[in-house]
Amino acid sequence: MNETRITAATPLNPGDKIRIGTTIFQFQPIETQADTPIERIPDLPELAVDPNAVPSRVALIQAVEANRRLGHENLGFLSEEHGFMPTTPPLLELPSMYKAWDDIAANMPELYRTLTLRSAFDSLPVLSVTEADLPDRYLLRASALMSIFGYAYHRVQPEPPDKLPDSIMQPWLEITRRLGRRGPVLSYIDLIIYNWKLINPLSDDPIRVENMELLVPTVDNVVERIFYLGQVEILSQLTPAVGAVVRAQEAVQNDDVEALKRELTIITDALQDTTYNSLMKIKLNPYSGPYYVDTVVWAKTVGPLAVSLEESVPGPSGIASPIFHLLDEFFGRATYSTRLGEEMTHIREWYPPHWQQFLKAVGQISVADYVVKSRSKTLKGIFQEATQAYVAETGFLGRHRLKAYGFLETAFKVGRTVTIGSFSSEFQDRAWDQVHLYGFSH
Repeated sequence: MNETRITAATPLNPGDKIRIGTTIFQFQPIETQADTPIERIPDLPELAVDPNAVPSRVALIQAVEANRRLGHENLGFLSEEHGFMPTTPPLLELPSMYKAWDDIAANMPELYRTLTLRSAFDSLPVLSVTEADLPDRYLLRASALMSIFGYAYHRVQPEPPDKLPDSIMQPWLEITRRLGRRGPVLSYIDLIIYNWKLINPLSDDPIRVENMELLVPTVDNVVERIFYLGQVEILSQLTPAVGAVVRAQEAVQNDDVEALKRELTIITDALQDTTYNSLMKIKLNPYSGPYYVDTVVWAKTVGPLAVSLEESVPGPSGIASPIFHLLDEFFGRATYSTRLGEEMTHIREWYPPHWQQFLKAVGQISVADYVVKSRSKTLKGIFQEATQAYVAETGFLGRHRLKAYGFLETAFKVGRTVTIGSFSSEFQDRAWDQVHLYGFSH
């Protein structure tokens, strides 16, 4: 503010200048009429929840019911049936007054190739995103579009712009406010979870890489498609773990060893299936056929887009996926003191309310402590198997880190100096090794 970096709440005075990234705002109070409507989330009546329910069950029920009553999932995707994924596929278009945005989204790859993306937005009028014009149910698509537009405008050419055009920045700020976010951000929801469409909606198992396309591609190469859509499939295939975590905690509360064994087995099966099927679709081997992700092409065309425009704003890196946060809480991660752990804590602060409340609730009952105190050797073995399916070098986390290492090693060697997760360094510092080591000090 006024060319001075601030890290705490600071009162504003008329005329103060606020810089966010490359954009500068000037604060001026505006008097409004008493009858000016104020947009807010509707008040919801208290839910009647079993007073003996475990905290995670309460958080899950409240999230599902709130989303049902509101008619949208702006507060966070969360359900047993769909996990952290939307209950219905992302919307394919906005109301007709936003046709210009939908057209640009459809033409992004061409605008990228011809370097006409900036001129397209420079000539675009500012569109209203008030509730009267853009109902709440469209906010997530609008957010995905505007956040990708903003980052693409900044990254499409080597020289960054002085600022983002009003046609992007003004609606983006209002969408951010309506979603209750801390600031404009390209979130994991925007880039991954709400950025896909089905090729065949009638497929028995539709959310698979080969049955999806990106809603808002930028360069639209096979690397972009596999890298982003692979993460969509992974999150979807781990849906069974969400309900199993809650039921496992209920088993602990009820001292039901057999029920706990069943839920741990469900978690293990989901992790193993995802690790050796879905995760393996993001392949770094050039002889992998249609699933080959060339790390050099990724580093030059896909990776740079999502690097945060502002140091204090988290990027949509792999650790932004809510499944890592859920499993960390469930298996009893005790500390987040590593550089990677600190980044995860920062990311969680930007999560939608339902996710934050659910993760906090999961952390209140320790399945690990219950297993330690149990006399059942079989239970201890099943819990150990589930833990290894997550954290071992051959487990989901270990394999994920190994793939991330492959991407980052190549990226830094071909000139990249910062990751989406905000690790920055010069080539000689071998930052990719540090990210790998931080990960294994989980």
